[in-house]
Amino acid sequence: MDVLPESGQERHRDGTTSTGLIYQYFVDKQDIFAALLSESQLEMADFVNSLPREQGLSALLESMISEFARHWARVGRLTTTWRDIEGMAGSDRESMRELHASVAIYNSALIRALTESAAAEGSRSIDDPALIHLVLSGLKGLSDTIVINIAKEVTPEYFVSFSARALARSITE
Repeated sequence: MDVLPESGQERHRDGTTSTGLIYQYFVDKQDIFAALLSESQLEMADFVNSLPREQGLSALLESMISEFARHWARVGRLTTTWRDIEGMAGSDRESMRELHASVAIYNSALIRALTESAAAEGSRSIDDPALIHLVLSGLKGLSDTIVINIAKEVTPEYFVSFSARALARSITE
């Protein structure tokens, strides 16, 4: 391990960063998890913002399900850590305020995409504050099914297409 002369920080000879250096940027492991979750929420918001709306709601959801499953496989299990952080420190931590802000950005992008895609096909998404939670719960459940490969009697493509159509019907008037 070497000490960098300009900063006094430690770096291993193999180029990796020491644990001590990480904690100069994060208070503890919970802050690291919150930062990872926040980053993933912003990545998903960018993804949702990039999706075309003109093909309608089912097409939008179908595009989202596959990406959400990849996202869920990568960071979905960290959500229990989120719950634990909230319980331990509440929303008073800076990392939790940033996480809540990134969630709001993602949720806003998702609602906008759902509304615009429904309008593109001549329907209207249900105007209800529970809508975002229904859609996110659906995406998480579908993603879990895809990630652990539970629906073996149908192809993944069929399952995604069927689920997108069903979810679209459940959130439109």
